[in-house]
Parts: sequence; C-alpha cells; structure tokens
Amino acid sequence: MALIKCKECGHEVSDKASACPNCGCPMERILADNESGVSLNSVDEIKPNPVNEVERVNGFNSNKLLKVLIPVLLVVLIGGISYWVWYMQRDSYQIAMSRGLIKAVQKYDEIKPFHEGLALVVKDGKYGYINCQGEEQIPCERKVYSFDGEAEDILPAFSDGMALAYTFQGTPDDFESYGSLRYGYINDKGEEVIPTRYIQAENFSEGLALVEDEDGRQAFIDKSGKTVFKVAKDICCYGSFHDGLIKCSERKNGNVKEGFMDKSGKVVIPMKYSDVRNFSEGLAFVAGDGHGAFIDTEGHEVISCDGYYDIGDFHDGLASVMRKFEDMEIGFIDKKGNVVIPITLPVSGREGGEPVLEMEYFSDGMYLVYDGYETCYFIDKTGCRLFDVNQDISATPFSEGFSVVSYRYSAYGFMDKDGNISISEEQKERADKRLSEE
Repeated sequence: MALIKCKECGHEVSDKASACPNCGCPMERILADNESGVSLNSVDEIKPNPVNEVERVNGFNSNKLLKVLIPVLLVVLIGGISYWVWYMQRDSYQIAMSRGLIKAVQKYDEIKPFHEGLALVVKDGKYGYINCQGEEQIPCERKVYSFDGEAEDILPAFSDGMALAYTFQGTPDDFESYGSLRYGYINDKGEEVIPTRYIQAENFSEGLALVEDEDGRQAFIDKSGKTVFKVAKDICCYGSFHDGLIKCSERKNGNVKEGFMDKSGKVVIPMKYSDVRNFSEGLAFVAGDGHGAFIDTEGHEVISCDGYYDIGDFHDGLASVMRKFEDMEIGFIDKKGNVVIPITLPVSGREGGEPVLEMEYFSDGMYLVYDGYETCYFIDKTGCRLFDVNQDISATPFSEGFSVVSYRYSAYGFMDKDGNISISEEQKERADKRLSEE
C-alpha cells in the first residue's frame, strides 16, 4: 500500500481507497492529478530534476535530441573511417607506383599495359607478368617468339582472369609461321589450366573462349577446358564475345556474309552484311550494299554512318570518324551520332597508302593526338588539350590509370594522367648509348 496526496484537500490517502475520506474526491481524479503516481514514501521516489523541469518548460527534450543525434553521428563516423581507409589505400597505391613499380620495371626490356592488375614484361627473350607493386607474380620463363621481327600479337594480356599461353611445335629450323604454335591458357598464378593443344585460340570473354583444334573445327570452351558447343561446319566465328554476341560468317553463292551469334550458338542477327565488327558498349558497326551503320544487340540500326570514310568502335562513349581519305583528319561522335569533337584532329601517318591511326579510341577518358611526326598531346572527351608528350616518347592507350611509355622504343616506364613520366635520365642515357652502338 502507498500513500498519495489528495490535491483537493491536501490529506494523504491510501491508493487502495475508492475516494478521499476527508473530502470525498474520487481516487481516479486523485491519481490523474498526481503527476508522479508514486508514493511519497516509496523507496523509488523520484526527486525533482531542475534540468528536466527547465527543458520541459522550454519545450526542449535532451533524450529526444540524443535519439536523433546518435544515428547521425554514427553515420558520420563510419563515413569518415571509410574515407580514411580509402584514402590510405589510394596513397599506398601511389607510393607503390612511384617507389616500387617504377623502379622494378627499369630492369625489363619491354613492358605492356596493365590488364586486370597484371602487366606483361619481357626480359632476355622471355616473358612473364608483374603486379602493381612491381613483383613478378608470374616469372619470366615463357619464350617470346616473333615472325618477321614482330611479336606484338603473341604477347597476351589477361582477360576474364585468363591469359593465352603458347608453345612452339618442332625445331627452331621449322619456325616459319604462326602455324607452328599451339595455344592454351594460364591463370593469374601462371598455372597452365588448359593445355597448349589448339592451333588457334582467342581471349576468354564472358566466360567463354573460341578455339580451333587440329582438324580445323571451331568450338567454344569454358574455363575448365570443357567444350560448351561446337560451331557449325559451314559457319566461322571471329574474336571474343561482347555484350553476349560474337561475329560470325558463312559463304553463300561465292560471297561471304556476316552476322552475330549468341552464347548458345544461335545466329540471332542474320548473316546478311558484307562486314561487321564486334560489339563494343552495346553497339557494333555493320556495312552492306553501300550502307554503313551502328546497330544495337537486337539488330536495329541506331546510327547511320553514310558520309564517313572510316569509323572506329565505341570506347568511353565515343567513336572516331574520318570524313575523307584525302583530309587525313578525324573527330569523334557520340552514341546519337552527333559530332562532339570536330573532325580536325590529324591522323598520324600513312602506311601503304592507307591512314595509320596510332590510337583511334578514347581510353580512361583520354585520347592521344599525333600531330605530325614531331609532337603529340592528350585531349579529354571535350576536345580540351591536356598536356604534350615529348617527340621521343611513344605512348599506349591508358589502361587502369596508366599509359606505358617508351623512350625511342628502348627504355620503358609509365605515365600518369597528369603527364608525369617515370623514365629517368639514366634510362635515357643508357638507351641512347645502346642505340648509338647498334
């Protein structure tokens, strides 16, 4: 039992009574009038809190404020920690690029751009792969073969977690053509997971790779080396899958017609074109009956290309176009066919009477313009000139944030997006001396 003070007469009343015995005030009213509802004699009696009284008077409640502020503070704290972690990782990556990777690559005879975190390197006629810290993740143990002094297309980059590998069949005296090679695949540990048994092979893309066996039959294999499906004998496929499609062709009435096949082996865009290119960013260039256009993956024409002499594929949302052969100038269109960079950029040169486009596409938002044979410079996607590159420096498209550069095709290094080049003066001096002795 507890005693409650009656607000009507001031007498103490048992909380078990139905009314105040002194004035007759009903217990329901006494309880309602008593704010605390707790006995004044109770051990749990609540003492007045001057702060709470002030807050209640001013309409301010600190408990409610804390309920709001605590989640907000937690979000800010977590966001701050995440940003700090990201920033430190970013900073560590830059330090590794400047102190580890840049120093490490100076010992190689040749380096290639990074793809999926690995860059191919060549040393003493053998190739391997380094990671972003400059460590040889795959040792330089595989021999580099070249034909007519060229080995460019048999220095494979990683794609879809795999890289082409090849072995030479026969003796060095038999080494005359690409037909002497047999192709397979390695993983990012350098393990040969698919034996080198194919006479032709393409990069993995979207989980599949096009291969050709000894009897000349094409097939698509998965990453375990299992044949997913064989290509029909009267059809030939080219390249790799892009946007779920790969280009294919067949000979009809003495003419070759091209179209596209899906990943089940079904021809989904009819083979009716005289020329097609693989899809890139959802669009592919096709030509036939004197008409050129970009189509989507459903086969619908999206951009008419009539009036252009030469057209590139879409990269970073832009495709190169050349209006006239004689003008030797290119520009860029967007995916609506609008010219967004005027057709005034110089083509780098000619080879056998044909224009040579050293870098005909944007990569990482940048494009390298060869201005004659003496200077070159990078532009952004608005056509704004960013920085110049020395005439003795050749560059590759940017990949994963960096361009591979070489000084007089001898000393190799990297260039970042601010135009900073890692090739040292010592490297240049060694290259000059080596070239002068040749």
